[in-house]
Amino acid sequence: MSIFLVLIFAAVIFTMTTSARDLLLGLTKLKVPYSFAFMLTIAIRFIPIIAKEINNVIDAQRSRAYEFVVSLRYPIKSIQNFISILIPVLMLPKFIFEVECLTMYNIVYTMKI
Repeated sequence: MSIFLVLIFAAVIFTMTTSARDLLLGLTKLKVPYSFAFMLTIAIRFIPIIAKEINNVIDAQRSRAYEFVVSLRYPIKSIQNFISILIPVLMLPKFIFEVECLTMYNIVYTMKI
């Protein structure tokens, strides 16, 4: 269990201190396929955005006097609380991913060679 927490902590520090460009270059130098390295880099880039959105949703729910409680004693209520936070959180990344896909599509197919 403690090794798992150490790995998570190391991954968080690594992603917060390494730029996306450096990560992409490092992965391609390690002979990772470019499409996989690019996909991983984009996914890691959105982690801080999603974390900030989770905090915004929790703050908004608290301002509406919503009680967000995680309890092992009442697991069903904890899951219901989590779902009420999760649905709004997943809407922003969905919108961001759609815009990102359209942008990449337009860049690739409007290039003049």
